Amino acid sequence: MSEPGRFMTHVLIVDDKEENLYYLQALLTGNGYLVESARHGAEALTKARQHPPQLIVSDLLMPVMDGYTLLRHWKSDARLKSIPFIVYTATYTEPEDEKLALNLGADAFILKPSEPEDFIARFREVLSKGAVAVPDEISSSNGDDSDTLKDYSVILIRKLEEKTLQLEEANQFLQQDIARRKEAEDKIQHLAYYDLLTNLPNRLLLIDRLQHTLAVSARHQNHGALLFIDLDHFKTLNDTKGHSVGDLLLIEVAKRLQTCMREGDTLARLGGDEFVVILQDLSEDPSQAAIQAETVSAKIISVINLPYYLDSY
Repeated sequence: MSEPGRFMTHVLIVDDKEENLYYLQALLTGNGYLVESARHGAEALTKARQHPPQLIVSDLLMPVMDGYTLLRHWKSDARLKSIPFIVYTATYTEPEDEKLALNLGADAFILKPSEPEDFIARFREVLSKGAVAVPDEISSSNGDDSDTLKDYSVILIRKLEEKTLQLEEANQFLQQDIARRKEAEDKIQHLAYYDLLTNLPNRLLLIDRLQHTLAVSARHQNHGALLFIDLDHFKTLNDTKGHSVGDLLLIEVAKRLQTCMREGDTLARLGGDEFVVILQDLSEDPSQAAIQAETVSAKIISVINLPYYLDSY
């Protein structure tokens, strides 16, 4: 905590992530420091030049101006270079990352996450010593960058490649997740409108198709027909041979009924051994429409009455 009667130490924290700023602000404020925040290097420089802090804690990977660039500007500014600079990062964790930061003049290099007690201890150590790190001289010879700038470029390229790979992996995962969700939604949609056993339209879809057929028939002034089908002695089969055999019969009946459908007709299962057929686009003439419906009905009866071979029966 700050000593009574003394001004609170002014600290500038720089990070593009709101949760990181919140954590550092809570931690440092709780230990008696006056905290100001910035979300990237350019904003930090502007604030520091207007109201220089007594210490800065900065992330490295940030938009607009990254932490390395901020550090270079900081150590080349006559008013700011004597102010201690702590790098606090979770992205740049390799030894060469730390070496570059120290070469550029950082006074400490701390990896996230750090235990609060450890961070505050290191923070106070740097604050008590002041800015003791001296940046390497950055010069040019025959148009070539210094080794420090070369290291800086190499590290930035490596991090860019790593972030690009992470984004590609995240995008691939997102696409897979979207595909899985779409598949699940399609399955749910299918289960809502189709019979699980026969894969035929269920009662809900049947009603929708019936309303559509009635609207089309009214618009075109033609007829349609509704056929109800059930199986004789189905309950006896279920009771004597078991429901598994009964299910096999229903599946086979559904397949046979589908062979009798014309384009545009609807075959649905109401439940149990009950099926419904909607015939649409029949003749405008009632007698001709009746003949067409009877023709389909006769075909249905014919295919249903053929022998069944179910499992071993």
